[in-house]
Amino acid sequence: MSSPTAWLTVSAAAPGKATWTAQPNPSSTPRVGTVTIAGQTFTVYQGGATDFYTVAPCRVADTRTGSPILSGTIRSLPIAGLCGIPVGAKAVSVNITAVDPTSQGYMTLFAGGTGQPAATTISFQSGVTRSNNALISLAPNGTMDAFGLVSNGGTVHLIVDVNGYFQ
Repeated sequence: MSSPTAWLTVSAAAPGKATWTAQPNPSSTPRVGTVTIAGQTFTVYQGGATDFYTVAPCRVADTRTGSPILSGTIRSLPIAGLCGIPVGAKAVSVNITAVDPTSQGYMTLFAGGTGQPAATTISFQSGVTRSNNALISLAPNGTMDAFGLVSNGGTVHLIVDVNGYFQ
């Protein structure tokens, strides 16, 4: 067990187990380090320090004014520059709502142009409006992507209300 990076430490836990700890990043510059456990090396990415700023709740996206999200597609949503979210924002605090889904499914929101994560942001049933809150990273251009998967090739409307950001 080792880590050549001073801000990462590796400790033996229960027999056959290890833990690692990362010290907080005081810089605004992201950093990368490695941890080796049982001969396997893992890369650890740690973003730069950020502060959280609140904004009055504000709607940044509502597909009901246009077309719903089609199953299996990604919709890019511009966020930075709207509702007091500055261009340099790294992430946003949002309340999302799935409206009028034609069948059961889920949506995943993530930084624009990046790989879609495996975790869902919200799941829903046919005809039921559901909401959830989330912290979503933004792409450097200030966008987030929304992927929808609705059974039977269906559709769902998405509402995104922002209430704060990290910068």
